[in-house]
Amino acid sequence: MKKFDNIFEQAREIIRQQWTLQDLRRKAQCTGRPEEVCQQIAAARLRLICARRGYQLNA
Repeated sequence: MKKFDNIFEQAREIIRQQWTLQDLRRKAQCTGRPEEVCQQIAAARLRLICARRGYQLNA
């Protein structure tokens, strides 16, 4: 994992990951099958945690 160069880059990534997580949650509610997107939600949470801590996840 690589550290972010500046705070603006980190903030941009946090916002992007929060939007991704919200979209996945909405998709799980709309389809009525949360088990299908459960792994995607877990991966999005991990990326959000890494973004909040200031690390870039290369996945």
